[in-house]
Amino acid sequence: MFVSFLGCSERVNETKSIPILDSLDLAIVKEVKFHIDTSTNSSISSITTYPRVNPKYFIIYHTFQSSASIFDLQTRKLLKKISFPIEGPNGVGEGIRGMYFHNFDSIFLIAILEQRIFMVDSAARLKKKFNLANDKVYAMTGTTYSTHIKNGLMYLTGYPVSQQAVNSSDFSDLILNLSNGHLISRFNLSKEYDRGFWGYHNYMRIKSSFDAEGDNLIFSFPNDDYVYVRQADDSIRKYFAGSSKFRKLKPLASRYFEDNEKIYKHAANQGSYSGIFYDRWSKLFYRVGFNPINKEYESPADTQHNPSLIILNKNFLKVGEWSLQSGEYDMSSIFLTHEGLHIFNQKKYSLDEDNLTFDVFRPRKK
Repeated sequence: MFVSFLGCSERVNETKSIPILDSLDLAIVKEVKFHIDTSTNSSISSITTYPRVNPKYFIIYHTFQSSASIFDLQTRKLLKKISFPIEGPNGVGEGIRGMYFHNFDSIFLIAILEQRIFMVDSAARLKKKFNLANDKVYAMTGTTYSTHIKNGLMYLTGYPVSQQAVNSSDFSDLILNLSNGHLISRFNLSKEYDRGFWGYHNYMRIKSSFDAEGDNLIFSFPNDDYVYVRQADDSIRKYFAGSSKFRKLKPLASRYFEDNEKIYKHAANQGSYSGIFYDRWSKLFYRVGFNPINKEYESPADTQHNPSLIILNKNFLKVGEWSLQSGEYDMSSIFLTHEGLHIFNQKKYSLDEDNLTFDVFRPRKK
């Protein structure tokens, strides 16, 4: 059953323009390594730490291996590797592409194409199944697709139904009632989607983050300089969080509806926004932006060629922006601890495939 709640996009309040306090950037303070076995690679769709407030464990889902690794966060030692059966009474199939680790008794695995969620425990025992299929929005979960559970409801990031033009009446979320399996959506896409055709790929990848400390659900739309923050009454306030490297992002010409190469090239040449992460220790938000390429377009990988981090304080005021080395980092493999912002260095992995190496960044005053 799917029930939609329309109108939240009409309740967006814009924070008045405030001068940018460009006072922070980032510096590498150390690197950390997690040793992996020969059957494991760097294809990771979900990274989390647990517990959320004082994390002791580092947990990753291996995208194409139907398994998860649990590490001791302090010693970096592997404590357990969970293999999820594909068949049998505890089978979850072959299509699992994301994981939400709620606790050791409630691990949620999502089959993206099938739109099914499997609830398992740390012994890989299947406890419950949920069907997410509806004609409004696909559910996503993973490192940059926020998932959280509150009052028996699981909040998932939404992905507009593919191969359709979308507008601000479409949804950016999917909410699953864990007791009865009912689905609802409450939050719409931003008004930027009313300006034209944005393709079926980069600009449909809505990202979100849940800040439990402030009880904020934050949406980061790929084509929008603003982030959108859900208030306690479900109204939404938007805050400027744009990159200085971007010009005004534009939709595509409608004649490119079926031209994937043109769609990807368009995104690579003008840039897009991605995930947003909250650092509870430094009281900062980091929003990922992929800056326009400064070379000839070669492949869809160019859409993530020049990453930067837009830094916001706890009041969502932009306080800095910092560019990362092109082609060095995987901006979908990020986590935070008291030590700082950890970003997976794919260049270091190419030189040492026995370890997943993360560079750790800390904010600093300019």
